[in-house]
Parts: sequence; structure tokens; C-alpha cells
Amino acid sequence: LGRLRRIATVLVRHGLGDVAERMGLTTGLRRIGRLFRRRGGAAAESFPVERRIRITLEALGPTFIKLGQMLAMRPDLVPMALVLELRRLHDRVPPFPVAEVRATIESELGRPLADVFATFDDEPIAAASIAQVHRATLASGEAVVVKVQRPSLPDVIASDLRLLSWFATVLEDRVPESRQFRPRAI
Repeated sequence: LGRLRRIATVLVRHGLGDVAERMGLTTGLRRIGRLFRRRGGAAAESFPVERRIRITLEALGPTFIKLGQMLAMRPDLVPMALVLELRRLHDRVPPFPVAEVRATIESELGRPLADVFATFDDEPIAAASIAQVHRATLASGEAVVVKVQRPSLPDVIASDLRLLSWFATVLEDRVPESRQFRPRAI
């Protein structure tokens, strides 16, 4: 339920509150919806809907980014304007915080970063839906790249896939214009 509430909140924040409301996701979120419309939802609505969709997918994380990446390759399923916007998800995914990167590496290796790396670049050289990559130098002096999976990824993906299946059903049932895109089939 927490994830569902987060999804509804992100939809409203990025100017897609009408979709959230039509799907019945804003029940109990009306106060939050009004707050976001006053503080930025209305401004977000001035952006093209394709951009709002992409930004929403980015904000919702790896599963939704991956969905957007797949849809970007399917001009037979979604309008070309949306395909072009979603293609930005292939190489412009926001990185996750370096504190989480460092904590993940230390947890996986079972020791402090400084014990393994002489240098570690906090700025990622690439960020994608599943992981991001950082330059580093081992204590031995060897230059390496370190690929770090986004935290809690398996749990997040499993939960999100269940929710996406439910969303597709609700979307087709409650938002008739979505039926042409066959959300359940996607």
C-alpha cells in the first residue's frame, strides 16, 4: 500500500493526477493532490504529456524506467511523440545517491570502501534503470569500473510488476481511451 500511495503521489506531482483519479488511486490523497496542484502540479501540467510521462517513470524507479525503455522501442503501440520522449530513458536515467552506492558496495564486500579502493569517483560515468557505473582505482593501483545495482532491486521489481499488472487492468476498465494501447497485453 505504501508503494501504491507513492505511485499515486508521483502521478499527481507530475501533472498526471487526472489519470490517478480516474484509476481510483487518489482516494484518501485529495489533500495531497490539492497541495501538489498549488505547489507544482499545475506547472507540471504545462509540460507536454509525453514529457510528464517520462519524468513520472523516472521518478517511480527501475521497473517503470524499464517499462518506458521497452515502450520506446514500440512505435506500433504508442504514439511517436511518446516514443521519442521515452528514448531519453535509454541514456539519461538519473543516478541514485552516492551514499547508497557506497553503502551497497561496503555491504557486498563486507569492509569499508577505503580498504578496497585507493580512489572512488562519486560521480557515475553511467546510470541506467538497473545499475550505475563508477570509476575507481584498486589499492593495487589498477584502474577499474564498479557497477552497482540499485538498492533493494529484486523486491522493488517484484512489487512493481504486481502493481503494473493491476494498473493495466484498472486502466483499461476505467480509462477507455487507454484501450487502444492494450495495457494488459503490454
